[in-house]
Amino acid sequence: MPFSSLIAAVALIVAASLFPAPPGVPYSARLSSLDRAVGGTVSQLAAHDVRRAVAWARKNPDVAGVELGLDRHTIVLHYTDGHELVILPPQPVLVRVPSRVPHSMPSDSATPRALVLEPFASQLGFGPNTGDDEANALRAVGFSVDIYRDGQVTVPVMQRIPEYAVTYIETHAAVMPDGDAVVMTGEQDPGPYADYYRDHTLAQATVSGDPTKMLYNGVTGAFYAAHAAPFPAGSLLYVNGCVVLNAPHFWSTLQGRGLRTLISWDGEAQATSDQTAGPFVLGQLSHGLTVASVVTDAVHQGVGISVIGDQVAHLGYEGNGQETLTNALQATDPATPTATPSPTATTQPTSTPRPRKKGACKPGHHRSHGKCVKTHHPRSRRSS
Repeated sequence: MPFSSLIAAVALIVAASLFPAPPGVPYSARLSSLDRAVGGTVSQLAAHDVRRAVAWARKNPDVAGVELGLDRHTIVLHYTDGHELVILPPQPVLVRVPSRVPHSMPSDSATPRALVLEPFASQLGFGPNTGDDEANALRAVGFSVDIYRDGQVTVPVMQRIPEYAVTYIETHAAVMPDGDAVVMTGEQDPGPYADYYRDHTLAQATVSGDPTKMLYNGVTGAFYAAHAAPFPAGSLLYVNGCVVLNAPHFWSTLQGRGLRTLISWDGEAQATSDQTAGPFVLGQLSHGLTVASVVTDAVHQGVGISVIGDQVAHLGYEGNGQETLTNALQATDPATPTATPSPTATTQPTSTPRPRKKGACKPGHHRSHGKCVKTHHPRSRRSS
């Protein structure tokens, strides 16, 4: 082969590796074995030292770029072949047990429906009845409840969340550099979702330090904007997973699609804290209490606080703090999405961004030694 032809061939290979396939061209969502190996190494390093993991990744020739999420612990790898991998912070409770969870079929009831999702019931060793307490609390109000566990929690199941008035999901989650969140499913095969990976509305994700280096499909706020129906009026979503309250783009996107209220954590929460908070919150809500009062009570009682090292996470909410399960039960018509969501009625201001003076800290933060730091005390979204 002439030298000039060889150079041209190399250039084509490099170009193909740097950019994803254009629309209409077959695209594989699966990471190459080399990408997986690189991601596995970064994951193991990140379990002990995020800065070291980032430094190693940036020197790797197969990594085009590295970003940190807004939490400064989530790592996003951009490979030279156009693929991406999200590496979540370490999960303090991460055990492997054989799956013992029976298949859970959705109900056929015509009554208003609620959804309970436990994509990591077996992985975290929570047992075959994980989610039953939350489901029973919802049934007590009058909902027909569908339950899915482990690998049953697929991308299509997550896509149907807006069909439900109330959804509870206990899962791994992370915040991206742009303020969107990745909420993990229990599904490992990205193959059927090439189009979603092509438009970056799904993300493959793993947990730092997971010895199996398992990859899972994760949905984002952008996924619900592009590929899902609007949420019903009065809808409530409880993401019992890390840092979703610190993903402002995720909340604003879902709010724009009609979601009324979001409950989650503002930092990294232990799996054991999730397990305690879920039944408490939905149990209290089943007695007719408001989201604001239940979340405040959870924090005051210590149920809504999770401590990992020197980091403290608080349970909180976004949106309508006066929402109740009864309201959600009665308001099931799909909401009409608007470009600019109308303010929801709350006893305290919601977290809708407001202009602030240059140098001022955003809500929930105060200035200390010249820097804006989080203020940890109960209030509407943190005491949320």
